[in-house]
Amino acid sequence: MRNQHKQLKIFRRRKLKQRIAMVVFILGLLVLAYEPLMNLYIEYSVEKTLVEEVKPLNEVIAQDLEQTDLNKPVDTYYDMDSRQIVIGKLAIPSVSLKLSIIKGVGQENGDPMEKGAATNKEGQEMGLRNYVLSSHAMKDPTLLFSPLFNVDYDDKMYVTDEENVYVYNVTAIETVEPERVDILDDVDGRQMITLYTCTQAGSKRIVITGDLVETSEYIEKTATYFNN
Repeated sequence: MRNQHKQLKIFRRRKLKQRIAMVVFILGLLVLAYEPLMNLYIEYSVEKTLVEEVKPLNEVIAQDLEQTDLNKPVDTYYDMDSRQIVIGKLAIPSVSLKLSIIKGVGQENGDPMEKGAATNKEGQEMGLRNYVLSSHAMKDPTLLFSPLFNVDYDDKMYVTDEENVYVYNVTAIETVEPERVDILDDVDGRQMITLYTCTQAGSKRIVITGDLVETSEYIEKTATYFNN
């Protein structure tokens, strides 16, 4: 009887070890699969957003004003719009970057920076003041803002609202602490663009700044910068 009880305990321990080993194996597979699956999801989201219709910013602002309580104080100048409206496109040909520009960094309906480049400030307009965009950096060097790590001085950056194309020349590349919120600020008399993303370690940010050098009409020739 004691021998049977001992064998039963050994059997149960063996089964428990097998189950633990299976759980560890499955968790290992999930960890290994996470990054490739996330990359596929990001790639799909970017491609899907790139074919969405660009909505004119003036129409979006007009709708916002109709629904705004002008007596309500404004808590922040960050654009927390969570509707994920596509208001333009961004292209940096030198590093093969093409993304939709999404209004706002609000995340109630998902993270807009998993689909494209998000505007940061309320009321920012292409070609005026400091036009700020942010997105994620991935281990895949082709996704989202990962190509920014290969941008060089004097590279051209293009943004469009599909009415005009605004061309910026890269004038500064720097790595800053996350607390450097002054990168969002306007600079008197300067029409510029700021693109930023976290480094792979996540402890700092790479910031690409460019000055406006040209504004042209969005026509077949200039549209080629943004087409796949």
